[in-house]
Amino acid sequence: MLSQQDTQGNLLDTRMQEIAIPYCKEVDYYMTVKQKLEALKIREFSPDHYLLTVYLNTQPMRGQQAPWKIHLKNGVNRLQDYAKAAGALEQSQQLAKLHKQLDHHLETHRDDMRNGVIVVACPTHGILLFEKMQVPLPNSFYWADKPSLDELEAAVNQYPPAGIILVGGESITVIDASLGQVIREWNYLWDAEQEDWKQYQGLASGHREASSASHRERFDKRYEANRQRWLRRLTPILERHNKRNEWQEMILTGEANLTSELAKELNGRKPRVLSKNMNGMPSPQVLQEVYAAL
Repeated sequence: MLSQQDTQGNLLDTRMQEIAIPYCKEVDYYMTVKQKLEALKIREFSPDHYLLTVYLNTQPMRGQQAPWKIHLKNGVNRLQDYAKAAGALEQSQQLAKLHKQLDHHLETHRDDMRNGVIVVACPTHGILLFEKMQVPLPNSFYWADKPSLDELEAAVNQYPPAGIILVGGESITVIDASLGQVIREWNYLWDAEQEDWKQYQGLASGHREASSASHRERFDKRYEANRQRWLRRLTPILERHNKRNEWQEMILTGEANLTSELAKELNGRKPRVLSKNMNGMPSPQVLQEVYAAL
């Protein structure tokens, strides 16, 4: 394997060993990142073409224009040098071809690069995996007989799929999060007439806050009398989200009495509880606050 890692902006940790040529096949676009990781880990490779794996830090730096371009150029050039030194001129040419493809592809996404990018590519089929990540990544480059997935697996383990539930009295927001970013969001309001939770599409954070405030006085008066019904109707909603989204943990935020009561009802699960009311915050800010508190 040829590898070049740059964790502090410098070229470090260079290794070379026998290279095989794997079969290339595109990863399903609609898979989650974790599913893509598992698919790549179990895939069998036959001798066809080499794979280039790139981990690129794309965090913007003050006063610098697209520093990722420099890291990409240096990383791939260093792999080309190692291939030439080993007498593998064809490999060097393949790396040069992939460098142009990656540079062009990244340019088309430069306005939405987030904090990091993971790419797996091969000379024949081009880019097989392209993931924009909210979590920071080191600059690492690999040219080997299979994708180099250690950094991706570490990120998945550090930021696993999680459900963040904003408990706000008569309003509930469910956030599906993974790898430091919001995947989806669902909003519910308590329907006093139907005595059930109703989902509302597109309920903005400001509306969530206003809805909670306008119903607060009535909710306080009715909560003790209707607590079990309120919890009993909410628990299966959260359990369905948990199963469907394959959460590895559930995080409850809101007023202490509400979150603690809800935590007891979750069928043996032990959710994390943050006694902080975040209703009204945009979902990305909620995610930042939660990760900072954990």
